[in-house]
Amino acid sequence: MLKRILALLLLCLLFCIGGVHAQTPAAKTARKVSAKKSNKVSDTLKNNLRIVKPTDFADAPVIDVGSAKITAADCGEQNGSITDLNVSGEGLSYLWTKPGNGIFELRTKDLISSSSGTYVLVVSNETGQQTTAEFKIPEIKDQVMDFSKVVVVNAECGKSNGSITNIIVKNNTYPLVYSWSNQEGTQFASTRDLVDKPSGIYTLSVSGGPRGSCTDTYIGIIGNRDGLTIDTSRMQIVSSNCLDKSGSITGIRVIGVGKVKYQWTKSFLLGPPKIVGNEVDLKYQNAGTYQLKVTDESECGNLYTRVYTIKKATELLFDPSLVKVSKASCESYAAVTGIKEQQTVTGILHYEWKDQNGTIISNEANLIGVLGGKYTFTAQTICDTMKNGSFNAAPMQYGFDLGDSPTTYNATFRYTLKNSCLNQNTGVITIDAYPPFLQRFRWVNNLGDNIGEGSSLKDLGQGDYTLYVTDNLGCERLYNTFFIADIAPVQAGGGEVHVDTCNTKTGSITGVELVNGYPPFIYTWRDAGDKVVANTLNAFNLGAGDYTLTVSDGTGCEGPSKKFTVGNVDVIPPAPPINNIYICSSGEAVFRVISPNPNSSYRLYETESAYNAIDEQVSGEFKPKVITERKFYVSRLRGDCEGPRTEVDIKIGMIITDVTNTFTPNGDGVNDYWKINNVEKYTDALVQVFNRSGQMIFQSRGYAQPFNGTYNGKLLPSGVYYYVVTLDNGCRVSGNVTILR
Repeated sequence: MLKRILALLLLCLLFCIGGVHAQTPAAKTARKVSAKKSNKVSDTLKNNLRIVKPTDFADAPVIDVGSAKITAADCGEQNGSITDLNVSGEGLSYLWTKPGNGIFELRTKDLISSSSGTYVLVVSNETGQQTTAEFKIPEIKDQVMDFSKVVVVNAECGKSNGSITNIIVKNNTYPLVYSWSNQEGTQFASTRDLVDKPSGIYTLSVSGGPRGSCTDTYIGIIGNRDGLTIDTSRMQIVSSNCLDKSGSITGIRVIGVGKVKYQWTKSFLLGPPKIVGNEVDLKYQNAGTYQLKVTDESECGNLYTRVYTIKKATELLFDPSLVKVSKASCESYAAVTGIKEQQTVTGILHYEWKDQNGTIISNEANLIGVLGGKYTFTAQTICDTMKNGSFNAAPMQYGFDLGDSPTTYNATFRYTLKNSCLNQNTGVITIDAYPPFLQRFRWVNNLGDNIGEGSSLKDLGQGDYTLYVTDNLGCERLYNTFFIADIAPVQAGGGEVHVDTCNTKTGSITGVELVNGYPPFIYTWRDAGDKVVANTLNAFNLGAGDYTLTVSDGTGCEGPSKKFTVGNVDVIPPAPPINNIYICSSGEAVFRVISPNPNSSYRLYETESAYNAIDEQVSGEFKPKVITERKFYVSRLRGDCEGPRTEVDIKIGMIITDVTNTFTPNGDGVNDYWKINNVEKYTDALVQVFNRSGQMIFQSRGYAQPFNGTYNGKLLPSGVYYYVVTLDNGCRVSGNVTILR
């Protein structure tokens, strides 16, 4: 206790002398400050808190994270590395740490021979400014375990018929070793699937890789089908805070038969587990690992939960010798750093920074980028929020005087620079984005003349242009010098003209060559009517006429135009190939051009010399109606060019007009039988007649004996009948015939 009081008095004295005041906690607090021992605490604080002159500031180290070459580590091996980092600054020192591993420290620029995991690099310069970056060395695993589709079958009470199956393994090239253990840690199986087991918690360890160092773990619970049930969906784990026995595990619900018994055990590195509770809720415990065993009055046996961990909250670590105080000036904003870097666990400390008006301005451990002034830092662990969410124990408080001088900044503005076209003063510099606290811009040319005060300059020729910026506190600083270059315009040369044919817009201009300029280039082709017809280096699908190409480059400089003339040549297409056709009867005749050209169309004519076409098709397929045998003529048309015509001869198996559709078999000698004209042409035809019921009532080969309206010697009644004529070439002609009496 005496040491603690002396330490607090020393801190107060040091802070007051160095421009920092400390308010000690109330005597009743259970808190304490953990700090590294230092024989030069007073000198260090004075140096950190002195009034800093602008010339004392050096730029903070800059770590180019993207330049790192990261080599993955094989699982369980120390063959990973992080090398080739680009770090800028003067008088640099390096410190590699691995979060969660308090032993690991390496003070070299390159991190080699390391295992997989997350590493933090802290780079410090000779003035104490630090830059931190986080890197991760990935792990190369031989096997990929998929536990997402595991099938668990619960056991019946008192029986060993539960199972855990369907564990999927992918990409393993080395033999795998499986090891199952129960909740007591006893190993009993070496198979991938676990079968014929009673209820309980089972842990599977899988090892593989070249040395068996690639490991995976799965914990499964085989429950009871009709016995105990443990529901942890509402479980809450509260960490043990700075007070003893303040951790808890609550919210577990159990459904069982009869009286349910609970037994909580705590595990230790050495020795067997110890019973620490007999209620469903576990309270008033220190940090550690705990497991719940549940038993009811059924015969289903014990049921275990998983192993749960109550973590330990840590207190604020505050070593004044590690705290860096930077006062505000025109060279930098004010900052207090080195507090966050001392904390070993995140997320359990509450930080609060207030300005001199009592306004909370930050809840981070370090205070960065603020104006000068007096600030109060308060820190407290979550263990102090025990009642109604408010702090009960007195917090640790420190006061910092960061001066009242103007501030500056390290900023990189987004800007657009356009060079000037040769001797045209078309250069432009525009600051597109900048911090809101900038109040004024001042531009100076290479003669030292002030030439502008806005965020943009235009109409610039070749030369240097320097920008000075002033913030809201009146600090002016040199930001950067920009150079505008005179750019020779791009020139288009060469080019080969390909004429159009038949006015089909198949002309083109290719082989254009560019000289000077900077990509990307913008191409504009215009016709004689000033219409844009292409935006590529080569122009296609051009008709006959004059065209002009204009090219501008990536600087916006436009070169002189180049003119071209595309001519036209008529190329008469050949007569289209097409076959004569044969149709069974009068009606629609379908014929088509053989392999029609997709860039042409085809016309159909009644005669070889007809002026007007009766049809035009791109597909080359025609479907004219024909009654008698005849001829048509087809030509190919491409643009303005039409070729010779091809004759198409259409033959008909049976002309529909040869078949009469009515006869009057009444014995008067007139129209007493069904007449088929030109029957001699169909000597081998099969003629059949059917009534409405589909019954065949007449059949004749060649129609030597005509149909007289009788069936089996009896007169058929008046009405409509149907006929089918099958020709010798397989064509079938059908229709109806009417008997009138």
